[in-house]
Amino acid sequence: SQLSGQCVRIGGRNFPVKDDPSMSPKCNLEEIVLTGCWELNDDVLIKFVSKFPQLKLVRLGNIYSITDDCLVGIAKFCPQLVALDITGCWRVTDSGVSMVGEYCKNLSELHVTDCRDVTEQSLTRLRQRGVNIDRQLDPVMLRLLQIRQELRHARLQV
Repeated sequence: SQLSGQCVRIGGRNFPVKDDPSMSPKCNLEEIVLTGCWELNDDVLIKFVSKFPQLKLVRLGNIYSITDDCLVGIAKFCPQLVALDITGCWRVTDSGVSMVGEYCKNLSELHVTDCRDVTEQSLTRLRQRGVNIDRQLDPVMLRLLQIRQELRHARLQV
């Protein structure tokens, strides 16, 4: 597969990828915006991000075919990642989000709206690290966390 010129926006400009000299391997590219490029898949995206270890912002919203494999690739190849947008990527799960959280130590912003298999299991750990997440804390999970804290506090007082 090849990235199509009409859907690729890198650093705010559109151009055909294959003819651009800035796309050389290991360049200092820091931001990619591929939101809505639904024809992309895990293999193409992993190959792409593997060439740019300095990526800090990755926007992949509404690319319905991507899975946890793509997030594992991002975790592996983008250690400097600060912001990730996977809004609407409904095949992504807690497993992939956890990998990004574990290996991308600079992550400070995560967009997971409409990622139906991303739950508080992975998001709570990221929130505890100070990562700003666009999805509100589930009220049921919030209450469970409050009860857990109250129990810990009660045990300390005994």
